[in-house]
Amino acid sequence: MKKLSIFDDHSLSARLRRRYNAIFDALYIDVNRDYRASCLLAGSGRSGTTWAAELLNFDNFYRYVSEPFNRGHVSLCKNFALRQYLRPDDDAPAFLEPARAIFSGRVRNDWTDSQNRRKVCTHRLIKDVRTTLMLKWIRNHFSGMPIAFMVRHPFAVAHSRVKLGWNTNLREMFLSQPELMQDFLTPFREAIKGAESAFLTHVFDWCVENYVPLIQLDHRDVHMVFYERLCTEPRTELAGLCAHFDRPFDALALDAMNKPSSTTRPGRAHKQRLASTQELVEGWRAHVELDEIQRAVEILHMFGLDEIYDGESMPKVENALGILKPVSPRPSERFLRIAAG
Repeated sequence: MKKLSIFDDHSLSARLRRRYNAIFDALYIDVNRDYRASCLLAGSGRSGTTWAAELLNFDNFYRYVSEPFNRGHVSLCKNFALRQYLRPDDDAPAFLEPARAIFSGRVRNDWTDSQNRRKVCTHRLIKDVRTTLMLKWIRNHFSGMPIAFMVRHPFAVAHSRVKLGWNTNLREMFLSQPELMQDFLTPFREAIKGAESAFLTHVFDWCVENYVPLIQLDHRDVHMVFYERLCTEPRTELAGLCAHFDRPFDALALDAMNKPSSTTRPGRAHKQRLASTQELVEGWRAHVELDEIQRAVEILHMFGLDEIYDGESMPKVENALGILKPVSPRPSERFLRIAAG
């Protein structure tokens, strides 16, 4: 049985613990209201954003703001969709004002503050997995705030979500957003509707979450972070991320590499400490059938995302930004046969 987060558990003991934590988590002072004192680390859920954030904040330099665009826990974001798409020039106050409050550090919330341990704060690290579809909007409206975009192999992400029992309704998540459909997803509508397993549903989910920003953004907008490279070349990848966030790289951050993130699955912490680099990068292979891998590669090909990830484990880093263009779906005859049943 999946272990409930303290925020999803409605028992008396969980409610009391939440209240206790909220009191002590709120005991901090944020003295810098300039949004440029914030750094945003964004990516798909289960892509390693929490791990990367904890490496960055190993010395408690930042006020750590966790998942502030979660409408279920942050009432300020009640007008946002589960994964909101915003056109880059959208100035609607219903979206802009909450974002201003978040990036300027004016949000206090037991959910967003739950991971913060800094008591006097001049800089903020904001980690969020619900903002990939509006990263260009954020860049346009909050110029000068550094943004990092973290990406992990879609098959590893999909496998992790399946193991956690995540349920994703693609129609509710994406097909219900008219502007997203008009700008990007209309050519993929029928294929998205035809996802025939939980694993492939999460692959489609990953494709949408990453296709949109990878088309809209370039190297001037964000710094790309790759989970696989953070595993295999941690010093280089972490140093690059620190430089983008205008922080000196401290080799002591590497000492935290083997510490599991706060979102590691229950029972996995000890195994993750012992995991080799190969296991971290390729562990999903032991759990995903070859036929599903083949089908998933077809989905990546439809979006043009096989230019970055395919059946191999490592990303094609040089293709990540500035190469993707809006495409018509490119399903093969085999995929069409699969989708048709």
